[in-house]
Amino acid sequence: MRGNDAIHLDLMLLALAAAYLVPFELLLLAYVVLGPAHYFTEITTSTGSSKPT
Repeated sequence: MRGNDAIHLDLMLLALAAAYLVPFELLLLAYVVLGPAHYFTEITTSTGSSKPT
């Protein structure tokens, strides 16, 4: 198994453990914070002048 694949597998297992152990309210809070943050990031990158030509 390549090193990059092992890192991804470890991160997925860590996310699985966090989803199992962390209360639902904390996961909901992360969703509420990260969702809009991702949306606003997409807006700034799609309208910005830093796009490759």
